[in-house]
Amino acid sequence: MSETALQKAILAALALDVDVMALRINSGRILLQGRAIQLAPAGTSDILGLVTHRRAVVALGIIDEVVGFGVFFALEVKVPGSRTKPERAAKQAAFREDVRRLGGFAAEVDSVEAALDAIKRAKRGESS
Repeated sequence: MSETALQKAILAALALDVDVMALRINSGRILLQGRAIQLAPAGTSDILGLVTHRRAVVALGIIDEVVGFGVFFALEVKVPGSRTKPERAAKQAAFREDVRRLGGFAAEVDSVEAALDAIKRAKRGESS
């Protein structure tokens, strides 16, 4: 399976979850009609989005209410066995680290199942 096909399969699976909004992001530069167009910065993860994290608010020892808030997530998609140039891999790792440092969730995934597992962790409030 190509990386593009894997990204599409992950996005289709995430679209079934009402607590997830996910977008495919292209990074780098492209030439369009002879002009260079800057896309997202190099290293930006392939799939970005928001996931609802729900937290119980406890008052006097009982659950008073459950509140939900959005958590930013970044998924870097890799086909099993593929290789990334070291410079590019470093930029991708730095992007994911920035996401975590700023309170978001970031992971590298190589299958639909790994992506769904990553989103479960994001819903629990984990950072990776």
